[in-house]
Amino acid sequence: MRLLDSINYFLSLFLETLSQVKRGRIWSLLLAYFALQWLVLFAHDRFYSPAFFGVIHLWVNAIDSQNAVGFMHYPGHFAVLPYFFGWAKFVVSALLEGSVLGAVSILFYRGLPGDNARPKVNSAQMPFLWLQLTLAWLAINGLILLANLYLPALLSPLLTNSPRRIIVFQYLFMPGLYIVIVALFYFSISYCALYGASVWTALKRSLQIFWNRPIMCLCLAAVILAAPVLMSIIGQQQNIIINKFYPELMYWVLVVGLAVDAVVYFFWMGTAVRFLSDQE
Repeated sequence: MRLLDSINYFLSLFLETLSQVKRGRIWSLLLAYFALQWLVLFAHDRFYSPAFFGVIHLWVNAIDSQNAVGFMHYPGHFAVLPYFFGWAKFVVSALLEGSVLGAVSILFYRGLPGDNARPKVNSAQMPFLWLQLTLAWLAINGLILLANLYLPALLSPLLTNSPRRIIVFQYLFMPGLYIVIVALFYFSISYCALYGASVWTALKRSLQIFWNRPIMCLCLAAVILAAPVLMSIIGQQQNIIINKFYPELMYWVLVVGLAVDAVVYFFWMGTAVRFLSDQE
């Protein structure tokens, strides 16, 4: 019976979030953020435009001067487009995404029924809150970035000359690690936003929730990350896309990935806020 209750509660988190799908203010914020990221991607794709060339030329050379040569030529441009845009997206997200997700959390919270759905932060706390939300975002995505940068080299002795191990590493181990990281800190951003808490308090609270309900947190993270991981895997197939289809398709794969992220953010913050409000 307890297992059945847990499953029902897990499903209710998503169903109750889905019931908020008509919340225009939430989608307006998410779509505005999507448009900003799309503009950054568009600037990378149309780097030859006078409006973008100077900035993009400096950017790609600062990131990787060797690959910057291929970036400036067709079709090599589309082979390295995910790489350069990925770094630009990380920088923009590090500055803004925590705040966007925090604002989405507050909007979800204000839409809850009952007297408890009152904001617990005020305008004077906004600079402090921005910093805490940014640090909470970095705690999650920084760990994922470090795993992407260093684990392949660290485990290379086990992966070398073993195609099966490489496949397991890329398509099972790494996505599983992402799920664990997000599950550990699933509630940290929303907790910062709703209660004006420091990042340390928020991370600690999220870890406590994980300790008490590890299966639920892992399942939440797995559902939330399923589509982004799939888009990431597709985006890594540059050679197949460029050689068997057409190079410009890489741009649209990245655009779809941004749209998927917007939907994921909606359900991530919605389920996190719903759970935290139930704990009050």
